[in-house]
Amino acid sequence: MLFVYIVALSTSFLGSLISRNKCLGLFTGFLMLILASSMQVGYDTENYIKSFDTIARGTNLLVVSIADASMMYFMTVESFQDFGIQDFFLFKFLILLISSFFVLRTINKFVSNWCLLFFLYLIGVFFDDAMQLRNTISLALLVCSFYYLYSNDRGSTLKYGLIIFLASLYHVTFLAYFLFLLAKSNKVKSIKCLFFVGLILYVFTFLKGDFFFISALQSMFGGDKIQLYLENDATQYGSLYVLVFYFAEYSIVKYCDLEIQKLDVRRDGSLYDVKRFSSIILGIITIMAISLPFCVLSLSAMRLLRNITIFILFEVVLFASIPVSRKKKYLIVTSTVFTMLYFMIFSNFITGPPEDIIFSIFNGDASWMKQYF
Repeated sequence: MLFVYIVALSTSFLGSLISRNKCLGLFTGFLMLILASSMQVGYDTENYIKSFDTIARGTNLLVVSIADASMMYFMTVESFQDFGIQDFFLFKFLILLISSFFVLRTINKFVSNWCLLFFLYLIGVFFDDAMQLRNTISLALLVCSFYYLYSNDRGSTLKYGLIIFLASLYHVTFLAYFLFLLAKSNKVKSIKCLFFVGLILYVFTFLKGDFFFISALQSMFGGDKIQLYLENDATQYGSLYVLVFYFAEYSIVKYCDLEIQKLDVRRDGSLYDVKRFSSIILGIITIMAISLPFCVLSLSAMRLLRNITIFILFEVVLFASIPVSRKKKYLIVTSTVFTMLYFMIFSNFITGPPEDIIFSIFNGDASWMKQYF
């Protein structure tokens, strides 16, 4: 599996140097999906395997969903099993394949050199996302919803809301992304307000170690799942790494937006308004400052920031295609590479034991494929 990982990263890197080289990109994607679907270690993977087997034994869905807080996910599992998919790793591969298809479909609407985006995504958050299937499905829906967040067409707001609601049925934390409607409507004052409120609450929570609003949420919702995301299962100082990651992404997007807003005309061949595209992504990353105080109490809340990383990469790849100096392009792409590597190191060696993610890349076993191919 180490060989597959090296080949996949290498082909992705080569593809990123050759704009619109879809063959290299698709080949890389297929290798990485096989690799990711074969990861067999980690707390989340173990739980998904247990729940998959539980449903296969005919356990009542209502009983299972109450324990795991996702009726929609278990309905999806049951549907796949009804079609004869009885192997968890084949199920995982199909979920990753379908989710990737929807993500790629959205990327193609906005970004030409998606190989570069794919490469940056691979060296950062790909394996974290692939290990958490409910989040994988919800993230694919979130990416698909971006088209409606960007669009000013009649009914686009309603369509965005419906997709986010569907995503929240798989993972409740996606309700937070309703805030992105502020970016769609360009509510600059509200966005800036959330940014400063998030930073102030972060400092307050970091110094105090608690915050009454978060405690109120715990009391209001209760339940083990909510407490997992809100209670203190990490140190306060771990959230400093999250703060660095957030400002690295924010700085990259802010710089790109400043340069893009200077453009006099649309990019040649573009079918959309790149300035509006850039403004919405800047709005998204600015709004997400409101998640920082939650990261003080639980690093699980960093998932809210991790999920929007792909939009930051949208911005970077767009910036790499506009008429600016090569030095500026190299600066942004290099900064993004280091930011993605920083996240990989942080998520594997700071927030938990490295065997949960990075070692599982090399310990994956694709033998499940032999009975199908």
